[in-house]
Amino acid sequence: MENNWEFFENLQELIFVIDMENHTMAYMNHSARNAFGCPDHKEYQNRKCYEILQGLSTPCPFCTDSVLAMGRFHDWEYTNPLTHVTYILRDTLFELNEKIYRIELAYDKNSRDIEKSERQSFTPDTKKFWDDNITPLSDGSTAFQTFIRNNYFDAEAFFRSVAIPDAPYYLYFGDLQSNLYYISDNMKDDFGFLDNIVYNLIDAWGEKISNEQDRMLYHEDLRHIMEQKKGVHSLRYRITDKNGITTWVHCRGIVKWSGDKNTALFFSGCVSRLDSDFSLDAVTGFLREQSALNDLAARNGTMETTLIVGFGLNHFTYINDSKGRASGDMLLRAISNCLLEKLGSLFTFYRLDGIRFMAVSKQNVSYNENEAVENIRLTIEECYSKQKLSTKQAASFGILHFPDNGDTPQEILENTMTLISIAKLNSDLKYSKFSSDVIAKQKDKSSMALSLSENVEKGCEGFRIVVQPIVSRDTGKIIGGETLLRWRYRGQEISPVVFIPLLEETRMILTVGKWVFGQVVSLCKQILVFQPDFLLSFNVSYLQILDDTFLPFIQQTIAEIGLLQGHLMLELTETHFDEMPIRLQEFVAECLKMGIKFALDDFGNGFSSLQMLFKYPVNVIKLDRTLMNEITHSSENLDFIMSIVYACHRSKKQVCVEGVETDAELEIVRQTDCDMIQGFYFYRPLEVADLLRGLEGDGGILAEGR
Repeated sequence: MENNWEFFENLQELIFVIDMENHTMAYMNHSARNAFGCPDHKEYQNRKCYEILQGLSTPCPFCTDSVLAMGRFHDWEYTNPLTHVTYILRDTLFELNEKIYRIELAYDKNSRDIEKSERQSFTPDTKKFWDDNITPLSDGSTAFQTFIRNNYFDAEAFFRSVAIPDAPYYLYFGDLQSNLYYISDNMKDDFGFLDNIVYNLIDAWGEKISNEQDRMLYHEDLRHIMEQKKGVHSLRYRITDKNGITTWVHCRGIVKWSGDKNTALFFSGCVSRLDSDFSLDAVTGFLREQSALNDLAARNGTMETTLIVGFGLNHFTYINDSKGRASGDMLLRAISNCLLEKLGSLFTFYRLDGIRFMAVSKQNVSYNENEAVENIRLTIEECYSKQKLSTKQAASFGILHFPDNGDTPQEILENTMTLISIAKLNSDLKYSKFSSDVIAKQKDKSSMALSLSENVEKGCEGFRIVVQPIVSRDTGKIIGGETLLRWRYRGQEISPVVFIPLLEETRMILTVGKWVFGQVVSLCKQILVFQPDFLLSFNVSYLQILDDTFLPFIQQTIAEIGLLQGHLMLELTETHFDEMPIRLQEFVAECLKMGIKFALDDFGNGFSSLQMLFKYPVNVIKLDRTLMNEITHSSENLDFIMSIVYACHRSKKQVCVEGVETDAELEIVRQTDCDMIQGFYFYRPLEVADLLRGLEGDGGILAEGR
């Protein structure tokens, strides 16, 4: 039993724990054993407390006094007949494992009086020096411990003074070794606990967290604290009281560890009700947009510059569509809790709309903008990784300052959301920073998005497809091609890197994607008249794969146009497999049934795995341009690429090398024994009319590099 009380072992006070059922001594700490002649725990075990402490043969008044009660302290002053020492005693009763115990703390009244009398004789300066320096430093005590040791302190009175019934918070503290907690009256009353003393409060409180995702995060956070030996608990979640009313709360606590960090001793903190004071987002627990406006308005005119980090989460449409909205909400909740835990002391976080957020530096806090973005980014990526999601470009960031980058709070919010949109379209930038030119360009992109929408509504007016030919490694003749999408805006060609994300963000890619596939099938049938073995490839967005109507559309289009099987090839990147492996495997399997081949595109760009080559039913591997750069600078890299090509051939997969642009690169690529080559050395993307005209003339298109 002494293992339950070992945290009392080295206290200077005398500690006794007594089993009230039979009045036997359950525990005596080191000081108590020395005072009563029990050098070892075995000396007092199974012996009556009144025999050891009083020298009596029957129970003493301390064991039978009716003033003792559960959870309430009673103070005594008593001269012990065995030691002849006058002790100040504090006693209480509590329940552990369905047994009632009395715990008693005792200290020598005379030694305390001597200490007080000695200090009273000090001069004022000496007394101050003693209070400020000697007492705290002599045993490593904190100021709070020093005050309690040297002054009268009523713990229950103090606790009740801060745990007032109508307070918007609840208080708790507990012994992590005995797993016994004491909770405030309002916590007991509001949540239906039978007593202020609660055994295993962590689990009991967790049962009152009605939302499953919230409850999982709660237990995960506490488990993480114990595993990582952390000292702080900070989490927002929803809790349901005894009347069935669900409330957002912010639970904060401190864990006290032993000196060697091996034993968690004490856990205390408070649970603050949030919805009584703040307008909170129901999913993240972040403050909402109006609160951000109020906060910035309060700072207006203070002459203090406030750092603002706007950020938007990426790939979230895919997450909601493929994994379900509950998984998306769980990820949002995990991100918000991690951000609050790690950066909540420096920033106030707000949810603006959708998956766009804003972090506002707290007043009197100076923070480097690069460091701010990096810390938020790493936190978000950590949460994505735990959900087994790709962390590549998990979030996009914008930086601005108030009041420098907006005259009013409303203008700051508008500029923040604009910067987030800019960052999404410029994924190579660490973050977008405010400038008048940047905002003007974004307004132009907003106009571009409007034009995209108008073009899509008019039957994809302004869009067209082009084809970059793929040639045989041995002969240099065209054997296939990759279909690419083009769009003109105000008389200029717009890069797909710009307009494709806009189509995906607005989900217009679903309509445009079907239009593209229809063009691909129609073109392929025309090409086969001139070149019967031609293979035409096409790309799809992850949103198309998630679209339940796309596969039936593919099947219907092929049937209506009458295209023979074996001449279309679907190109997908490794990222697709990382983010939605099951759905994608099903999609690929259905395409293969329709005679559509499958190419793994951009192999070597990022974190390629050889496992990808053999895990999925791939017909063609397309080696990325980055590998071309590698093999032209190292013979070892060339050997490695040759081994990949060999492995692909052994498993009956063909290899296409992308990005060949020079004679030197062509010479090296031919050493790899690949099957096909695609690059500007041979052809840039061709307009459909030019491709057909060249194929009709027996392949007489002029290659770029010749």
